[in-house]
Amino acid sequence: MKNFFVLASLALLAVGGCTTDDNPSTSGGEGTMQVTMVDAPTTNYDSIVVVITEVSVQSNATAASWITLSSESKTVNLLSLVNGVEAVMGQAQLSAGTYSQMRLKLADSCWVYAAGVKIALFVPSSEIKLNIHAEIQANVTYKLVLDFDAYKSLVMAAGRLVLKPVIRVLTTSSAGYIQGSINTRAGVTAFGNGDTLSTMTGASNSFKIMYAKPGTYSLTVISADALYYDTTLTNISVVSGQVTNVGMITLRGKL
Repeated sequence: MKNFFVLASLALLAVGGCTTDDNPSTSGGEGTMQVTMVDAPTTNYDSIVVVITEVSVQSNATAASWITLSSESKTVNLLSLVNGVEAVMGQAQLSAGTYSQMRLKLADSCWVYAAGVKIALFVPSSEIKLNIHAEIQANVTYKLVLDFDAYKSLVMAAGRLVLKPVIRVLTTSSAGYIQGSINTRAGVTAFGNGDTLSTMTGASNSFKIMYAKPGTYSLTVISADALYYDTTLTNISVVSGQVTNVGMITLRGKL
């Protein structure tokens, strides 16, 4: 199978604590934290389903400081979270101040479908801790995006498929977007600023790369159809808070 994507190893997983001197309870007022999830796609599976039972945050390394954003069990197919689709994982009012960590709790009933066959995922740890360093301001909504890299999160070990989550933590305050369309189904990867962001074309062969850091990128388009040549676009500028539209990309046919 043709490999459409080159994915950077940009995991921000943390299993230890992170301390801070900031105390949210003394900063005054409340703001809102919203957490959503997107996925860096993979073509190796039909679906990758994870069950997240809790999302919480803390202001320091003290276990008692965990604040729950959502305790509702959410079943998410990661491969559906591409081209601008996001899943809201939790939202809550928080005291203004600095929050240093996020914790996700996973159920052990996660699975994938490959070639129509359901395969159970072994979940070695029910908790994922992420460094976030979020500044909550009174009367302002702070959005965090969890970019779950499905391709890198699944590994074979001891004859079973193991879920070892690789997640990037992104903010929307200083990010832009790249969108366009292609004349055939394709994989699209943006390279730039030490980052690698990928997606696949969706409806009408359109695509949208989410939450790119401001700067200059090259865009590699790899056709899913062997009858078309691949191509690369260069000098694509991404500006914070704006959408860069590259328009229609026409891949040249080989015949």
